[in-house]
Amino acid sequence: MHDVTALIPLYRSRRFFDIICQNVEGVLARGGRVIVSDQQRHDDCACLLQQAYGGHENFQVLDWCENGNWVSNINRLIASVTTEFFRMIPHDDSAGPESFQALRAELVSRPDAILSFGPVTAIDLSGNRLPERDQTQERESGLNAQEWNVLDVADLFWTGRFGGAFKGMVRMRPVLQHDLLIRPTPSLEHSERAWLLALALVGRFVLAPQGHLTKRYYEDSTHRQWKFGPRENAEATAMMRGYVRDILPTGPLANEIDAILVDRQTKSGGADSVLPPTPRDPDLGIARLRMRAGIGQP
Repeated sequence: MHDVTALIPLYRSRRFFDIICQNVEGVLARGGRVIVSDQQRHDDCACLLQQAYGGHENFQVLDWCENGNWVSNINRLIASVTTEFFRMIPHDDSAGPESFQALRAELVSRPDAILSFGPVTAIDLSGNRLPERDQTQERESGLNAQEWNVLDVADLFWTGRFGGAFKGMVRMRPVLQHDLLIRPTPSLEHSERAWLLALALVGRFVLAPQGHLTKRYYEDSTHRQWKFGPRENAEATAMMRGYVRDILPTGPLANEIDAILVDRQTKSGGADSVLPPTPRDPDLGIARLRMRAGIGQP
């Protein structure tokens, strides 16, 4: 897996140190790279990981500290990737090397694919199964054989399809070509879901049935605190509309996708909840973050 990088964003991650180590060791053992980042350093997890793996040529801790947020933390991880593929692994989830290999194999076999994803098995912090929270991806079982139509995923924000932002593997080249960092919504809520639509605009998604991820659910997880209210939905819609405007040429397809987004938001929060497309932040870009980190082009 020399062409794969695992990205692990850290935030108060000390209690998951053993889980993180298992993920790190599985990737390094197969020749992959691992990059971890903690912008706020509320605990010593990054330092402990540096002590444990800092001597490995394929392990890196992004060592500048700043008062960022979860989106900026992930973006500097993405900007640091110099391999063909990357996968984000939350600090409290588990993915063995066989999962990485399955996701990679799908991307290698489908040059038109930008993201591969697999089933998710849910457990609690004690390891007890939570089958009602599993994501089996049965709805996507025929995805790989179908012609890719981005119109089919224009409403993925509301349908919950393709849970791939923090579960799948991404091809880096299109991300570089389109400068596809995650754009933060004003509340930061659902920024990663809007980013999924951006990825879908430039490549297809493929299912890897063996690309399993084990996800831990617990009351005080960061994701459980996120809101799904009218304001958050409207912000995400405006961000998705901004991606469409910036990525697709002006024309019928862009207009049709925008109309779907507006219709979904109107039905969700009323016509008054529809916001104009969010403009791209000119200060948010991969080249800018690479310069800060001293990283050359891959």
